Amino acid sequence: MPEVSFIMGAYNCECYIKESMDSMLSQDFEDFEIVVCDDGSKDSTFEILARYKEKWPDKIVIIQNKDNKGLNATLNSCIGAARGEYLARQDADDMSCPNRIRMQLDFLQKNPEIDFVSSDMLFFDAGDTWGGTAVKEFPVARDFLKSSPFCHAPTMFRRGCLISVNGYLEKKRLLRVEDYDLFSRLYAAGFVGANIKKPLYSMRDGREAEQRRAYKFRVNAAVARLVAYSSLNFPFYLYPYAFRPLIVGALPKPVYRFLRGKRLAR
Repeated sequence: MPEVSFIMGAYNCECYIKESMDSMLSQDFEDFEIVVCDDGSKDSTFEILARYKEKWPDKIVIIQNKDNKGLNATLNSCIGAARGEYLARQDADDMSCPNRIRMQLDFLQKNPEIDFVSSDMLFFDAGDTWGGTAVKEFPVARDFLKSSPFCHAPTMFRRGCLISVNGYLEKKRLLRVEDYDLFSRLYAAGFVGANIKKPLYSMRDGREAEQRRAYKFRVNAAVARLVAYSSLNFPFYLYPYAFRPLIVGALPKPVYRFLRGKRLAR
């Protein structure tokens, strides 16, 4: 039985899935499996994954959704199929650094009071690496006020904490905000996370990706925050912060670029 399971949803990622798979297979830690669910792709994503499975039959588990179910349901399927004591997220168009799993596993084993660990990550596009995050090492509940204090894709969880909160909630209002919802529910249930202040992950992200986010998902973000504020017992005078995603979505592009640049530079 593997110690660590990568869990990954994939949808129409034929252009990038090889890079993502290769980054996982290139880890300097060997006791892991890759559990990937093809979420009803219309391109050759599943065929590419099948070739990887053929080459590494004992290392790779493939699940296939006949129809597109969304990331929440897809990741829950991966959790159900995974055998590892630790579950590590990965997105199908991103890349993990070769030492990511070893460093995160070492951190959790040395810090038994921590239930999950993420890290800083770099942003890259077709041109080059253009930015990165600056995470807080030991977030507290109050850090959920403005945004999630954890990067979702680079996170490694102890299996037990995910099972305790029933994994990802499969609700339409949580599409594209499943990470904030999950992390805030974990904190509300008494679990805690940490961040390794070193980029162990590279996220494929256009420089204006957040600005192009559909407004309906910004509404989802506002609703998820209101629910989290209640479960985390935030005072009512802080609730207006929940509407920040709606305000950001209405900003002119030059203003958004300026503010995002300042945030990433911190």
